Order: sequence, then C-alpha cells, then structure tokens
Amino acid sequence: MKKSGAVHVKGKDGTTKIDVQLNKDSASGSIEQDGSEIPVVRVGDKVWIKFTRGMAKLAGRPAGARSPVDGKWVSMDSPMAKGLGEGVKLFVDRDFLVGAMAEDLDQPGYSASEPADVAGAPALKYRNGSRTMFLEAAGAHRLLRYESPEQGAMEFSGWDDSRPVEAPPAAEIYSGPGS
Repeated sequence: MKKSGAVHVKGKDGTTKIDVQLNKDSASGSIEQDGSEIPVVRVGDKVWIKFTRGMAKLAGRPAGARSPVDGKWVSMDSPMAKGLGEGVKLFVDRDFLVGAMAEDLDQPGYSASEPADVAGAPALKYRNGSRTMFLEAAGAHRLLRYESPEQGAMEFSGWDDSRPVEAPPAAEIYSGPGS
C-alpha cells in the first residue's frame, strides 16, 4: 500500500467525513465537519481550502454575512487559516493516511483472515479488538475498508489510479488581508 501512487478514500474518521483522491504529489476532494463541506486541494506541500457557506459557519460568521473570502480558495499557510491547517493537511496527505493504515495492519493481535465481500469484491477480513480491516483477497492485498466504532469507517478504492490535480486558478485564490 505504501508503494501505491494513488488511492481514493471515502468515509468517516470520528466526526469528520472525507471524500478525497490522494495521489503521491497531490490531492483533491472534500472534508465535512459539523455538516459543513469544505472543498480542499493539495499540490505538493501547498494546501488550499475553499471558503463556502459551510466554511463561514465553521468560522463562526452569522448566517448571511458576506466576506471577501466567500467562494475563494485560501492557503492553509495563511494567517487566516491558522488553527485549521494541520488537521486538514493530514487528511490530504497520502503518505500519512496510507502509512497509518499500513502501520495499524502491522500491529500484533489481528485475527486469522475470514472470507468477506466489499462492494462485490472478494476480500479478507481481519479483526483486532474493535477494529476491522478488509483487504483484497487476491493480488496486492491492499486495504479496501477500515472500520472502528471510535473512528467510523473508510472505504479505499482506485489504488494506483492517479487523477490529475491542479492548483486553483490565481483569480480564485484569496490575496487580501490575512492571506
């Protein structure tokens, strides 16, 4: 899994929902917190989030209040995004997310495999306490699904199916005060 160039991840980690395409050098998709969807793009080490109505809600702005950042992409390195960046950055970092899953699989205590099915694909099911992982039954045995009562469930698909991601157009990136 660590050698894979890309994966699509969709699901829930605690109270955060994610739906992201993770490539080695980029990522795109959305993260949802408290019912507010936040579009996100990463190219290299640079991460942007798009300020939407949902983002305004998370920032504590009153409903209907207008802002110069509405509809604009904001760099996670900007002072305005201080405090938001690290959590978002982890969800769009393929090496971190895939590495954490692979590391978990290396932990002692997993049960012997059981045959299973994940979205019509033959899988092998492994349990370790309250965590359950489903791996491809054939081939590279990559992760298809992760379940945990504390964290939720995440689906992994499209291994090695890299999809191009570009930085937001300059005209759509906020460049005002606090950027």
